[in-house]
Amino acid sequence: MRKERVFVVSERNLKLVRFIGSFMVFGALIMILYSAALMFESWNAVKHYSACMDSAKADYASMKKLASAEQASGVSELEVLAQLRYMECRESLYKTTGIYPSKVQTELSIKQTFIAFVKPLALMFFWAVVFFLGLILYNCRRLSISMEEISHAEAKRERHKA
Repeated sequence: MRKERVFVVSERNLKLVRFIGSFMVFGALIMILYSAALMFESWNAVKHYSACMDSAKADYASMKKLASAEQASGVSELEVLAQLRYMECRESLYKTTGIYPSKVQTELSIKQTFIAFVKPLALMFFWAVVFFLGLILYNCRRLSISMEEISHAEAKRERHKA
């Protein structure tokens, strides 16, 4: 014997589902804007990383020429300064995108660039889905979930038939 029960979440006069849907829509819109800002920030960080490393190389080369013309003893200090500049470039990229390139890597690989862009994009698509679910809930007047109740003996019979 099968019984069907209806679990009513919201009636027309209660509007609980509409209230939840409006909060989902509002929160999802905020998070979509945040994800878009994060995506543009990671794009700028990837562009800035290569420019930062190029300028650090150029500065190191020009300081090395000046030091070699004056004295050979200041080269180790220049190398320390260059390493600090390289670390600064890597740290700024890590803080923005979560990617920390190795010490010898002056340019990002395609995989690292892809990871830097896909994370915020996937986050934006996730919040877009939440936004559309919120719209569905907001436009829903009555939400009821039907559940079927089966007795234990009947469930056994159905398993043996299959």
